[in-house]
Amino acid sequence: GAITALIEALLNNTLSKKIRYLFFAIYVFLCVILIINASRGALLAVLCSSVIILFLSDISVKIKVSALICIVSFLYVMYIYGVFDFLLLRMELDEGHGGSGRTEIWARKIEAYSQLGLSDQLFGVGYQNGMRLGYNYLRGFHNDYIAFLVEYGICGLIAYISFMFSILKNAKNFWIVFAIVVYVVITGATLEPISGGMLAYFCFLFYGKLIAQTDDFRKTPSLAR
Repeated sequence: GAITALIEALLNNTLSKKIRYLFFAIYVFLCVILIINASRGALLAVLCSSVIILFLSDISVKIKVSALICIVSFLYVMYIYGVFDFLLLRMELDEGHGGSGRTEIWARKIEAYSQLGLSDQLFGVGYQNGMRLGYNYLRGFHNDYIAFLVEYGICGLIAYISFMFSILKNAKNFWIVFAIVVYVVITGATLEPISGGMLAYFCFLFYGKLIAQTDDFRKTPSLAR
């Protein structure tokens, strides 16, 4: 949602100024939510994608400078009110639990996967068996790549990665689409948005595919709807 809002605010010239300001406000609001929740993977994804959009996409220098000033001002306000201290505290609390137990889950899943037969390693063990792998109860992966590897095997993981990067092939608005792919790639390292069937992420990817096939995203009314 944050990256979609930023793209629409900065690049969709078919929108009125009020709507674009609204999108930018949504972007800021969602960033605040991520900071409060100390969602490190999502924060890193938003940061990387935002930098790509701001500094590599084809937008005017005036818009880039204005957006940068707004973001720096926002970060300064967050610093004054001690939000970053709160974020660091949350991270320190999680540190003792391996990032909410993620590293332990990854290690157990990978260890159990390594003991599977060749056919299961190639084609996976399926959703239910994958969730139970390494545990005697259903346990999520907190990592899309491990989830695809275990549930659909090496072939499934290769197919997933190929699909992700196929969106970039011959993309007409490359840096915007690249920012979208980067976001999904990074969040997939600590969450399971695609393997977990989160509809918003599928919509986000197809939003990127639509932009990739659009000659001039900034002048296309259909994307403003």
